[in-house]
Parts: sequence; structure tokens; C-alpha cells
Amino acid sequence: MKRKILKAVILSIIGILFAAVLFIAVVYVLIPNIKEKKQREALEEEARIAEEERLNLLSEDLSRFSAEEYDGVFISMTEASDWSMDIFLGYIGVNVLKAEVIVNSADEFTQLWKAAEGSGNDISYCVFIMDPNKLYKALEPDVDATDETEGEPEVTYELSIDLDEIFGENPDTEFRVFMPFYEIGYWEDLTEASFAETLMRYREVLSKLASYKNVVPANFSGYDWLTQNPHQFNERGGITAKSAETFFLYTYRDYWVIDEKKVSGSIALMQDNLWFADPEPIEKHWYDIFKREEEEPSIKPYSYPGWEEYDVVFFGDSVFELSDGPFSIVSGFNALTGARTYNISKGGIPGGKINDEILSMPELAEHFISGQPIELERFEVFNRELERFVSDDHTGRKLLIVTDFGTNDYFFGIKPSGTTDDTYEGALSKGFAMLKEAYPEASIAAFSVYYIQTCSNGTDINDCGCYLKDYKEVMEKVCSKYDLTYYDLEKLSDISDKTAGLYLDDGTHPSMAGTWEILRVLLTNLTN
Repeated sequence: MKRKILKAVILSIIGILFAAVLFIAVVYVLIPNIKEKKQREALEEEARIAEEERLNLLSEDLSRFSAEEYDGVFISMTEASDWSMDIFLGYIGVNVLKAEVIVNSADEFTQLWKAAEGSGNDISYCVFIMDPNKLYKALEPDVDATDETEGEPEVTYELSIDLDEIFGENPDTEFRVFMPFYEIGYWEDLTEASFAETLMRYREVLSKLASYKNVVPANFSGYDWLTQNPHQFNERGGITAKSAETFFLYTYRDYWVIDEKKVSGSIALMQDNLWFADPEPIEKHWYDIFKREEEEPSIKPYSYPGWEEYDVVFFGDSVFELSDGPFSIVSGFNALTGARTYNISKGGIPGGKINDEILSMPELAEHFISGQPIELERFEVFNRELERFVSDDHTGRKLLIVTDFGTNDYFFGIKPSGTTDDTYEGALSKGFAMLKEAYPEASIAAFSVYYIQTCSNGTDINDCGCYLKDYKEVMEKVCSKYDLTYYDLEKLSDISDKTAGLYLDDGTHPSMAGTWEILRVLLTNLTN
């Protein structure tokens, strides 16, 4: 009896132990699976919410693109939230509307473009960041095809956007199309097959883009100073605001256009994971100033010291005024020197008086000296900067006035020589005399007009039978008369027939690269 009881107890213990082991084994297997499932579900829910938010953004963008007024559009297939549209408005005078959504397909890209195209706006300038990989779609396998190979049918892709519908049908719109920016690790992590597929897509898209005369294609990934430095990317995977600004400055030039002849060479460099950049660019004075270090110091010393006690007034025409913004000559001077700068300028202003509707240099000087705003349209920059200059305390500070009048006198056909207000010489003399009387302690520097591509560098004769050099000679003469500092910007700068496409946007006004070339001349020739 006792044996039976003992046996039953032992069997019960064994059963309990077995059940416990089994339970532990089941728990050991199930709990991680349950945890993994929950994590997967959480990620899927997070992705679902993110995609829902992205699609809401797309819907909002489509509404804005259809209803708002603008001169250009910015559409990106990568994260580009740090891009500021002030780059375009402030520098080239184009009001660009930015799509906030990250576009994930060719269909979405086309929807946004069609909304903009159908808005009734006259779109003159566009910036697209187009990811070739997102422009392709997988084709449905042909189930009727007689394929005796084993395994899943091979997936094939095709370009699913009609590029000609965008670029070919809008010949008067200027397009700057950038391939996407990704850190170097993105490309290194691609499989050999994926990388080969990517090369094929880049080749096809680049070749098509290069065939359009109104398209300037470039590639973010071609600049290892950007893509190989993780600190230049924000936590959302896009490049930082400073990097975006630097990159735009660095790639804005027509000098870097990728044409059809360069496509093969570009792809060949991509195969070495080097991507592409021009191996012999023009001297990068402006780029060297802004290239990023591995670690930025908390207090960055100014590139041109000794200007911190200066108030610098830029008093001129559209070369200063139309560049109002983060990449202007004025703000660039401030960034590089620490001087306080004021953009007291107005586009279209000549030195001499042409008619009652257009102010002259002496009239502009009168408002500057009196501190009275100009009650006319399109003087917002002048009035804003004038108010700032008047309200600031200039006690103990040094004043420098930089002028650049003359281009519009040549264009309008104002007589270079003479003593009256309707001549360039007479007006300059009057204006400079007013400035010297009002600010006797100030330094005044006058920069001559520079190379103007639109009139063959001034060799075209204007309405009064004069050339550009005639106005330069007059300015030099007036500066000598009033003991002002005169600089021949054409001789001192690298702006020439060879580099006009690089440094000039429209043949007259400086491009972003031209802005920094003029800054280089200013800062290497002005003395403080």
C-alpha cells in the first residue's frame, strides 16, 4: 500500500515537474513572440499614423498649390524641412511656395505639379529634389507568359512619370533638379543588385533631364563634404539648415550643369561610390568661407576681424536691394565681419534724374539723411532698413557707406558728363556732397559697375551714344574730386565673359556665387 502511495506521489511530482517545464518552455517561446508581435504592431501603427499624417500634408499642399499666389515651387522627394524659401525670395526675387510633404511616388509628384500648373500663377522658377528610385514602379508580372524557370517571376520596373509633360511643355520655366542627399552609409548598405538597379535609374533620369535646355540637374551626393559628415544631417534624416544653405550656394552655378556628355562619366564615378563633382571648379573663395568643420566651435571667429565697431550702409541699386535676404551682399558682409549692416538701396535707381516717376541718387540720399521713409510702392526694403538705421544708437561707432550706382544710368541712356541733376556726373557730385556734409566722419567707398553680359560688357552703345566705360570713368573722376575711395569692380573681381554664366543670374545681377565673389572683393580691398 505504502509503495503504491509512494509511486503515486513520485508520478505526481514528475507530472508536476513536467508540466512546469512544459509551461516554462511554452512561456519562453510565447512571451518573446507576443512581445515581438506587440512591438511589430506598435511599429506598424506608428507607420500607419505617420503615413496618415503625410497624406494629410499632401492634401493640404494640393490645396495651397491650387489657391495661393506664387512665382515658383519647391517639391522634394526627401526630407527637406530645413530648406528656407527666403533663399529664393531674398536672392533672386522669386516667391517660391514649398510643398511640406515628402513626396513618395511619381503620381504624388505629378499631382502637386498639376495643382501648381493649374493655379493660374505664372511659374518662372522651380526647384525639385527628385529621387529616381521613387520615380519607378513595379510592373505586374505577366501571368500568361510561358516561363518555365522555377521560383517567383522576376519583378521589372519602369519610369512612371512623364518628364516631358513637366519640363518639355514649360520651356519658359527654369528648373533646378537635384538628385537626393543621403549619407554615404545609405549607398554602402545597398546590395550589389540594388546598387546596379539604382545606377540604371540615375542614368535614365539624368539623361532625360540633361536633354531639356530649361533644366539644370545636379546631385547632392556628389559632395563628400556633405554626405560623409553625419553632423550635417538633422535627426529627421535631412540636411541641416546651414548645410542646405551652403549646398545651395555651392551648386547654384550654371558652371556645374550636367549635360548629356557628362552623364556617363557621372555614372562611372557613382560606381566607385565617389559620385560626381567637377574636379576643376573655379576658385571657391565663397565656398572655402562656408565649408563645414567636423566640429563647429560654440563661438565662431569672424573670417574678417576688425569690423565689429562699424556700421556699414549699402547705398545703391538692385545689386544690393534685390539681394535682400540670407545670401545677400549685405547680410553676407555682416556674417563675415560682425559689422552692423543696413541695406539702404532700391532697384532701378540711377544716379541721374530721368523723370518724376523714378528717384535719382541725390533724392534717395535726401531720404537717407533725413530719415524720412519714401511713400511709394516697392520701397519696403529701403524703408525697413532706414527705420532700423535711424532707431539704432551709433554713438562711438564708425560709419562706412558703400555705393554702386551707374548700371541703370547706362541702361536708361543718361548722359555721363555734365553738371546738372539729369547727368550722371552732376547727380553723383550732388549726392556725394550731401553724404559728406551729413556724415563728415564717415568713410565712403564707391564701387564701379562690373561686367554686364546682357550688353556685351558695355560695348553696346546706349541711347545717348555712350558705353559702359564712360560711366566708370565719370565715377572715378567724381570720387577723386570728393576724396572718396574708388574701386574698379571689373578689374578686381573674377567676373568676366568666361565666368558670366557662373557669377551672373540674368547677365546683370549677381548669382549666389557672384554675390560671394563681390563680397570677396569688398573684404579684401576695404580697409578698416
